[in-house]
Amino acid sequence: MAEAYAAAVHAVAGARPTVDYALVALCRAAGAPAHALLTLFALGRSAGFVAHALEQYAAGRVLRPRAHYVGPPIEATTPPVAPR
Repeated sequence: MAEAYAAAVHAVAGARPTVDYALVALCRAAGAPAHALLTLFALGRSAGFVAHALEQYAAGRVLRPRAHYVGPPIEATTPPVAPR
């Protein structure tokens, strides 16, 4: 059913499913409770956020220069030791 719905949306709107759609399909197919979707989504985002922060600390600079950083100067902070 998930594949048919994705194909129908693509035919009408030209849009492809996102990873969020796949997560909903997975939770529904597994019979997971309703709160499992948000929990899995938050866990995935949290892991990505932590990985990005570690990478940025290791680089010693803001990795997205288009963003506007408003905190203390990065040079004034001591980056943590990168995991090996």
